[in-house]
Amino acid sequence: MDSVWTFWAEIKYNTSGSNYARVYLVSDSSNLKAALHGYYVQLGSSNDNISLYKQNGTALTNIINGTILNTSHSDNVFTVKVARECSGKWSLYSDSLAGTNFHLEGDTVENTFTTTSYFGVYCKYSATTGKIIYLMISVCSRILVIIVMFRRL
Repeated sequence: MDSVWTFWAEIKYNTSGSNYARVYLVSDSSNLKAALHGYYVQLGSSNDNISLYKQNGTALTNIINGTILNTSHSDNVFTVKVARECSGKWSLYSDSLAGTNFHLEGDTVENTFTTTSYFGVYCKYSATTGKIIYLMISVCSRILVIIVMFRRL
């Protein structure tokens, strides 16, 4: 079955290699901090971009490298869409104005993992960041909406 994941995000800090969020679309483990097999969208990095990764155990592979400086602001609001066809073709889209006017970040064919048990969100941030991340996620193949707010206390 083809699948589409769409989410709106607001990250209230400039992302970096130490401050980012991951939305795991596919995972064989509920522990997103441990070794697992799956795919995730990373929101932010040292390049301040949105990218799609494959995780095989502890090995991380960037399979679609998104636009650099997409998350380089103190208040980042955007929409991301990921589509996966049955053939294994992945497409990553973003809208930096948080609407539905999506820009194709890239596409690739990747079929290493074809089943999933878990979906989740992992956030990493430094002690000095202490800011808020809001996510509203829609998994269209299951018509599911999740609203998540993370804040360091």
